[in-house]
Amino acid sequence: MATVLVFAANGFLIWLLPRDGHLMLYDEVGSHGWVWWGASLVLILVAHDAHFYWTHRALHLPRLFRAAHARQGRRV
Repeated sequence: MATVLVFAANGFLIWLLPRDGHLMLYDEVGSHGWVWWGASLVLILVAHDAHFYWTHRALHLPRLFRAAHARQGRRV
């Protein structure tokens, strides 16, 4: 259920941020060119990889590790 909430929040932000002018989405590559398209693709891949790396690393901290791996109130 937590995963559903995370993805729902992500979808909500992708809808909300461009609507309020905090994020720009481009419908046509020609509006900023292929160089920007390629650079933005590389940037989002690096940001995505960094997010998962640091999240995974944080989950190995003892307190977070126990909380993430607890089952039905039982600590591992």
